[in-house]
Amino acid sequence: MAELPKTLEEAIAQAQSATQAAIAAGYTRLQVELLLPELKPMPTALQYLPMFSNLGADLKVFFSDAGAAALARRDWAEVLCQIGSLDVAGSRQTTPVEELVTPEDKAFLFVAPSAVEISPVEQVCNAAGERPAILFNPRLEDVGTVGIGFAARKNPGTVFEHL
Repeated sequence: MAELPKTLEEAIAQAQSATQAAIAAGYTRLQVELLLPELKPMPTALQYLPMFSNLGADLKVFFSDAGAAALARRDWAEVLCQIGSLDVAGSRQTTPVEELVTPEDKAFLFVAPSAVEISPVEQVCNAAGERPAILFNPRLEDVGTVGIGFAARKNPGTVFEHL
């Protein structure tokens, strides 16, 4: 059994190692989660990126909105990757999602995609074919959709019933 990491740096190193092993084993659809509630996705993703240094500009990194992508372009100036946005919710997306994938792209990293971006993420993955696509710290459950306490309301006899 693998030992749990004691620091964020150890967790990122473990995630990098697991990602490399999965890609080497032929897996192309990966989900990497660092389960720390207060974790900010952008700086953590920046620490995760060195594992793709051999890809350079052939790595495409997608953010949920254009603002986050612009911030990453500014803060990640030294990183040789392409940075884009899946901002379809704001309807500013002028490029069809399938055109966000070019033949030169070797891998795709989606930083903290939310439930809103499921469709464009899926479309990019379909257009990517067998190239690796990694969801990094996805936020796929929407509390507004799932509802707070739904499981408790479904199961009588829980502590919530006695409040």
